[in-house]
Amino acid sequence: RMTGHGLTMAAAPPIDLTSSFAMDLRRRTTTGSFQAVTADLAPWQPVAESALALSGSVTASGAWDGPLAKPTIDVALAGRNLGAVVAGATPIVVTGGGFEGTWGGPVDALSGHGRLVAPALYLNGRTLGEATLNLTVDGPSLALDLSVPGVNATIDGTIATGEPYSFSARGAMAAGDPQGPDGGLCAVAGLPGGTGRRSGGDGAAGSHHAGADG
Repeated sequence: RMTGHGLTMAAAPPIDLTSSFAMDLRRRTTTGSFQAVTADLAPWQPVAESALALSGSVTASGAWDGPLAKPTIDVALAGRNLGAVVAGATPIVVTGGGFEGTWGGPVDALSGHGRLVAPALYLNGRTLGEATLNLTVDGPSLALDLSVPGVNATIDGTIATGEPYSFSARGAMAAGDPQGPDGGLCAVAGLPGGTGRRSGGDGAAGSHHAGADG
C-alpha cells in the first residue's frame, strides 16, 4: 500500500494519492487500485499562457489488472465546483461546474464517456446560462459536443488522441434577436452578425453554421 500527500508532478496541482497493488514478476502481471484527489485546481497551469485560470476539485479512482506492459484499467473521474476563466478580448467564465466520467479498457486504448454541466457560462460579461459538454473517448479518438440551450448554440467535433492530433469541428447557433435580452450571441461576443452560412425566414430566428478541420 502506498500513500502520498501533496504530491506534485511537473506543473500539475498537488495530489493526495492512495494506492495498493501487487506484481507477479514471474508471470509479469499486476493488479491494483488507486484514488487520487486534487483539492484545488487553482495552482495548475495546463497551458504556457497565463490567460487560463482553473478552480474546483477533482477525484479519480480506479483499478487495473493484467500484463505489466498493458494492463486493463477502469477509471472514474468526478469534478466538483469546477470553474475556468479565459482572459482575452472576449473573456469566458465558467462557474459551478460538475463532471462525471468513466473509462475502461487496455491502458493504451481506453473508451468511455464523461459529462461536464456548468450552470453558469459567461461570455464577454454577459450570461449565456447553462452549458453541457459531453466527451466520448473511443480508442484513438475523442468526440465532444457542447450545447448552450439559452442561446441555441451547439458545437461538436472529434480530436485524435495521438500525433498529429488531427481534429474536425462544426458549430451552429440561432441568430437571436438583437433587441432581445441577450442581444444575440454574436452581439454578446462582440462579433459582426451575418457571418457564416445563414438560413431562416418567415419570422424565424435563423441560424449560423461553421466548420473547421485541422
